[in-house]
Amino acid sequence: MFVINLLAWMVCLLTINTIHAQESITFVGEHCLIDIPDLHQQQPFTFSLRVLTREGWLDKGKQTHIADSSGTLRFTPDTQGVFEFTTISSKPQTIRLLAMDIPSALDRKALLKALPQHGQRLLDGKPITILAMGDSVTATGIYHQLLGKMLRKVTGNNQITVTVKAHPGKSVDASVRTYDSDIKPVKPDIGLLMYGLNDQGAGGAMDVYLKQTRWLCEQLKADFGTDMLLLQPTPH
Repeated sequence: MFVINLLAWMVCLLTINTIHAQESITFVGEHCLIDIPDLHQQQPFTFSLRVLTREGWLDKGKQTHIADSSGTLRFTPDTQGVFEFTTISSKPQTIRLLAMDIPSALDRKALLKALPQHGQRLLDGKPITILAMGDSVTATGIYHQLLGKMLRKVTGNNQITVTVKAHPGKSVDASVRTYDSDIKPVKPDIGLLMYGLNDQGAGGAMDVYLKQTRWLCEQLKADFGTDMLLLQPTPH
């Protein structure tokens, strides 16, 4: 099964603003279209480009491109990292794009073990809903979008939907209290749960945290057969 250090990229992207979320994530070697505000059709423009890789920032200098017929930049990333485009004009604008390596070959056995209830439906191309629950790390991060995009790529299933129900500044009890109104209507096939930062920050008891986490997992499994993936709490 493919492996990616989601936490590392999540930290890089927590404060990154993008034009369109779906267009801000792509794979190395694949074409993508980037919207440049106020860019006109067939208009040449110059920008500086640098890339944040695991080794640090790599300066790629100034480049000049011509917008396509829809007024967008057609770009193909050549390495894994966060690409930062800054237009050179009287009103500079910065746009960022995350490029990931294409996932390695899928280990079907490992996927079915991790997702015993809905793994086969995922492999068969059936509609799958992923629900991400958590605090501000989930609300402002994109680890759930990364997972969805990688699963689409590696399984060929384009019917994967990612929904986020997060509560910035709250602990796991927020999802427990809003279960009927906020979570149950989603009817998730796969659930991602990452709380812990605010629970420990507020001095919450470990047994309460575990009890509420267990309740959410058991309730979702009973209602929808949800396959639950528990993410490690963010270090405090």
